[in-house]
Amino acid sequence: MITLLSYTIVLITILLVASHLRVFAQDAYAMLRNEFQASLERGRLLSGLAFGGLWVLIFGLAYI
Repeated sequence: MITLLSYTIVLITILLVASHLRVFAQDAYAMLRNEFQASLERGRLLSGLAFGGLWVLIFGLAYI
């Protein structure tokens, strides 16, 4: 019974996430675009990209 309940909750969660995936993608794109423009205006684009690259490298190496 617990397994059935767990699978039901996971299925409902997957359906809710999948139904709002487009909104999530639009919000993520708008946030990235705004932050990119703000970084260009403040002159901190290079340091921000280097910091992001560092985190990608850290997480990438953690999975290898």
